[in-house]
Amino acid sequence: MTNIDESLDNYIDEQIKDRFTIDSLEKADWAISKISKHQRNAETIQNFANKRIREIEEWAAKEMEHDKNSIAYFEALLLPFAESQIKPTDKKRSLKVPSGSFGLKKQQPKFIQDKEKLTAWVKQSAPAFIKTEESVKWA
Repeated sequence: MTNIDESLDNYIDEQIKDRFTIDSLEKADWAISKISKHQRNAETIQNFANKRIREIEEWAAKEMEHDKNSIAYFEALLLPFAESQIKPTDKKRSLKVPSGSFGLKKQQPKFIQDKEKLTAWVKQSAPAFIKTEESVKWA
């Protein structure tokens, strides 16, 4: 072993010996108080961060609401013009301009599910498509 290695080993041994150890109730109490202090600090930081996040989310929602309203307004203004320019017989359903394109979209029909009516009809018309589940009743 070289002199440098011995020197380093001695230094590390001294550091380990001088390391703080808990060997009494007073030191244990002190360590627990330090843990409590850091937990409270971490909780304070987390609460502050959550509050700021909520504030930013509320601000963003408010700002985006204004933009959504503006988008709806301008789309409503474009619709009559698009209807006047695009004939029902045209294959193209949109117009292109330098800033983008706009046009007419075919509205998809809304499908309203009524499970009770559907189940009753399927029981009568095609009972093979009814799923029956067996299970145990617990108390």
